[in-house]
Amino acid sequence: MLRRIVALMIKEFLSVLKDRQSRMVIIVPPIAQLLIFGYAASFDLNHVSYAVYNEDRGVEGRRLLSHFSGSEVFELYTTVDSDGEVAPLIDTRKVLMVLHVPPDFSASLHSGKPTRLQVIIDGRNSNTAMIALGYVQNIVSTFSTSWMARHGGTSRRPWSSSGPGSTPPWTRVGSSSSVSSPF
Repeated sequence: MLRRIVALMIKEFLSVLKDRQSRMVIIVPPIAQLLIFGYAASFDLNHVSYAVYNEDRGVEGRRLLSHFSGSEVFELYTTVDSDGEVAPLIDTRKVLMVLHVPPDFSASLHSGKPTRLQVIIDGRNSNTAMIALGYVQNIVSTFSTSWMARHGGTSRRPWSSSGPGSTPPWTRVGSSSSVSSPF
């Protein structure tokens, strides 16, 4: 029985290859899709809109935010002045993320204490959110490295993963109650 099926498959395959139109139907669409999707499908993010909630107003907070405004990936949409302004921006999809710089950001850095930076990301499209988070982590790492270089190496690290009073970076993921995707 298996031999008959294999013989039938070979016969059909040869008959498709003999016919010019059939060859075009089999070969051209996959090649066209490969070329089109090779250029169109990209995991790079461009023009990511974000908002800033800067409670610090210190030099280091502004310096960190300048790394984001100098990036080709991120575009500042607005600045907010209270916690209540954050959720509507994300819920209405006006921004993908909000950067929250805490009030003691610059003071903690200058006193040698580890500090925090809150990034609130719209997670409805998890792939986009994780790529954006990767870009954020890269910018924060660059800022941290340049800060350490300006302030004498690693003795006063802005972010520490060990030692007393240190807080390692962490990610918390939330989801909608309906667990539905908008796409």
